[in-house]
Amino acid sequence: MKNLKLTALAAIVAFSTQVFAANFSVQSTTNNGIELVSEDFLEIDVATLPKLVVEAVQKEHEGATISKAFVNQDGAYKLVLDTKNEDSAIVYANAKGEWLDMEDKH
Repeated sequence: MKNLKLTALAAIVAFSTQVFAANFSVQSTTNNGIELVSEDFLEIDVATLPKLVVEAVQKEHEGATISKAFVNQDGAYKLVLDTKNEDSAIVYANAKGEWLDMEDKH
């Protein structure tokens, strides 16, 4: 019985490791000498965005509103903007409000 429990535990650990590894797609991007590793983004409340990110959107995308916000493990923010002409745009920024050049794979 003890061997069965250990075998089940080993199978769970092995499966969990594979699922965890499969959930992350890694891509390296360089922007202004900053090396970024992008991983899956998790949705966050727009109200929790850093002030500098919100100010950057207001400055560079006048009249746009942030409808959705996401963050990855490295602190990169993916923002879905609703623009004046009712189109949506996806932009990426770091916590300092600096724009990042990342492909939208998420």
